[in-house]
Amino acid sequence: MLRRLTGREAIRSYAGRERRPGAEVAAISHVRGTARGFFHPVGTCAIGRVVDGGGRVYGLDGLFVADASIMPTIPRANTNLSTIAVAERLAETIVL
Repeated sequence: MLRRLTGREAIRSYAGRERRPGAEVAAISHVRGTARGFFHPVGTCAIGRVVDGGGRVYGLDGLFVADASIMPTIPRANTNLSTIAVAERLAETIVL
């Protein structure tokens, strides 16, 4: 569908050369052969298991974690935005 759209006269002058998979390759073959899932790792240092609610690592004084690894589950929102929110929140509370 995208190839048909970019082939229209009104759009053709704005469209660049197809880089991947290339015009000679059937799009469906490319998608089926290269599609993969995306992995958003979270929870490797989950709150309550590795860190407390303030991001302090249990058993290690002065070590804080303030990234996606402390989220106990994958957020519904963009992982990047959720990570920024966690980091901003914890940055306000960390007292060294």
